[in-house]
Amino acid sequence: MDLRAERGAGASPHPDRVDPRHAGAVAAGPGGLPRAVSSGTDVEARAARAVVLGLGINGLGVVRALGRAGIPVLGAWTGRDEAGRLSRYSRPVRLTAQRSGLALDDLLHALGGATDRPALFATCDADAAWINEQQQLLQGHFRFHAIERDLFRRLESKRGIVELLREQRIEAPRTEHFESLQQLEERASALPVPVLVKPVDTYRRTLPAGAKNELFSDRVSLLAFVRSHPAHVPDMVFQEVVPSGDGHIHFCTVLMDASGSPVLRYTGRKLRQYKPDYGVTCFGVSEWNAEVADIATRFLQGIGYRGLCTLEFAHHRGTGRYLLLEANPRSYYPNALATASGLNFPLAEYRLLMGEALPAPARQKDGVHWIDFPRDLGSFYRKMRAGQVTTAAWMRSLSKARSFASFAIDDPAPWLDESFALLARVLTFPFR
Repeated sequence: MDLRAERGAGASPHPDRVDPRHAGAVAAGPGGLPRAVSSGTDVEARAARAVVLGLGINGLGVVRALGRAGIPVLGAWTGRDEAGRLSRYSRPVRLTAQRSGLALDDLLHALGGATDRPALFATCDADAAWINEQQQLLQGHFRFHAIERDLFRRLESKRGIVELLREQRIEAPRTEHFESLQQLEERASALPVPVLVKPVDTYRRTLPAGAKNELFSDRVSLLAFVRSHPAHVPDMVFQEVVPSGDGHIHFCTVLMDASGSPVLRYTGRKLRQYKPDYGVTCFGVSEWNAEVADIATRFLQGIGYRGLCTLEFAHHRGTGRYLLLEANPRSYYPNALATASGLNFPLAEYRLLMGEALPAPARQKDGVHWIDFPRDLGSFYRKMRAGQVTTAAWMRSLSKARSFASFAIDDPAPWLDESFALLARVLTFPFR
């Protein structure tokens, strides 16, 4: 969707203006921003030097990293499950879930007619895609690292990233795609099992019931699944399950400057995920891994990437090799762990975009543990039922946490909000 057609007479007179004085290009994404419902004073709005799209755990980490560094932040939220909307480190603006061109005008109004373009941060897949798709419209209003559109489309597609990895000669799990149910049935005997089924487009949840992925341990259950949803087969990929899982998934965040050189690099490890083995980080640790960092940097430089990206790797328990699983062209869910480890990626990216001096070089502090307690509770419940962990062992691991998804002494409101929400969920027994 081209938002310029929707903006009409209220459009900016210079929607495509780019200020060459500042490093980093600016871009826009798919659809439009949701209509804003703002609060607070115009003075607060004009002060904003950064805009964070999404105030869930990911966005909360970005907001705190910038706000604690003295950067005035405007935070855009949609649902009441986004605890970051209550953070003292941002001025919240509510956006409707539906994207529209008119909503961009509302967001600009919330900014209070700032004379300089603020830095724009995406914290979810949909907003990263929105920013990329609408580059020409937003570049006159915001600063951000633009990704070449064809490259972004390949990164957001499971088929596309597999092709990129092959071109760069970087090892990845075997991944298959079929154009029809008939084609899948003809080649089903060659599929590896167990197999993980994922949406072919990373930013669309096209699997039945909106699942992010589905794991099948045998071909019989797999075929039963696809035969129940034959129209979805072209929207799926079928990926080899690497012997890895919790404790063996590594991640690397890299910030690349305009010359393609890494400004900051950081690595960590997923100790637990929700859902176990194949989900989002709920308990992680900072842990420098030079091999992972080098593979990630080589891949990003090989494809000409600029800006922030986090890559995930599976460590094969049998061979010891690292297989690249995915690349996320946005901030990472547990980004607060990197900040707690001494590397403030949001601040570094902000300064890079604004043409300011970068933070002094620093080495990450290893052994810092981060926890998202509500998700980790769900992970524990599933693992306990499967006989994979005891209550005592889980409790001992909790004592290691020094960085938290929502809890912060200086910013308690998001944690209180999450705690009440968790209590309500536990009372309805959500982890069965």
